[in-house]
Amino acid sequence: MLSIAVRVIIAMLLLLPGSTVPSAAAQDSPTAAPLSIRGMVQDRSGVHWFATDGEGLIRYYNGTFRYLSEQDGLASRFVRVVEAGKPGELLLTTARGVVRYDGTGFTTLPESDASHSVAPEFMKRTKNEDRWFGAKDGAYRFDGTTLHYFSFPLDSADIAERRDHPGRLRSEYSVYCVLKDNRGNIWFGTEQRGVVRYDGRSFRWFREKGLSDGAVRTIYQDRAGVFWFGNNADGLFRYDGTTLRNITEEQGLGNPGFKKGLSGKEGTMARVWSITEDRAGTLWVATIDAGLWSYRNGKFTNYTVKDGLSSNSVQALSLDAQGIMWIGTGNGISTFDGRKFTPFAIPPR
Repeated sequence: MLSIAVRVIIAMLLLLPGSTVPSAAAQDSPTAAPLSIRGMVQDRSGVHWFATDGEGLIRYYNGTFRYLSEQDGLASRFVRVVEAGKPGELLLTTARGVVRYDGTGFTTLPESDASHSVAPEFMKRTKNEDRWFGAKDGAYRFDGTTLHYFSFPLDSADIAERRDHPGRLRSEYSVYCVLKDNRGNIWFGTEQRGVVRYDGRSFRWFREKGLSDGAVRTIYQDRAGVFWFGNNADGLFRYDGTTLRNITEEQGLGNPGFKKGLSGKEGTMARVWSITEDRAGTLWVATIDAGLWSYRNGKFTNYTVKDGLSSNSVQALSLDAQGIMWIGTGNGISTFDGRKFTPFAIPPR
């Protein structure tokens, strides 16, 4: 069984914007400016936390910044996901493990000795308060104490392919994002197998309309209960519980050139990395190469550096308690107050 560190490192490498996989040594060397923001959250006490690609975790409150990294006990300064857990707790996905922060120190979460394929008896042990994280060829369930790794059952074509080519490195079922919906269902976005939903009894796979052609990097449920999937090749998908639609294709905002040569293109909505909804009901769609899109009253509007964004490489979105949207990019952070985009300056370490 692969160790937790190996599985998380492989899974996190898959999340990098480019197509080049860095060496193990490069993973733990400081990044140069600009500051790449991969995740953001505001906790219950009003503190903002920024996950960075090379500078660890940044704490911001009342005008004061603090960088936290290896010397503070963090497993790696490459942080991909930051979530608020129980009061006073943060849960982080890093290049060297899933980590809990209790307000005073970091703990890399231990993994159960048993590795599971997804089986009914295993899933029946899940609880509403369990947390979920992506991993290589599967996911982790955190029960408050221990991580439990599981892998999805393979379809017949994958079983045959792996039997015939046993030494080949694979990542089709690796999980990039997880969502627990308002009914308690768990949704997983995968590398090349689309989206899978677990409803407590069985799994349903969504692979149609090109959804499995690229990695599903984000899943979001809006206030009306509609699901939105962000794919890193075919764009934005909408699922209302009955019909799955490729909105990017319908709007003519695709980028076929990305599949052929991995080239970005302005004015497209093909590489979607984050989705959120503001208080006014506007849907916001972040792309890694074409800025930020808003969707309201059936109309899409594109915003880029020309409108005040820090970068057209938008990687994360977060709405705070005051309704301000925080926009994490490959070049720092911008905020949006409903009227204008404003750069948010973070001092260097």
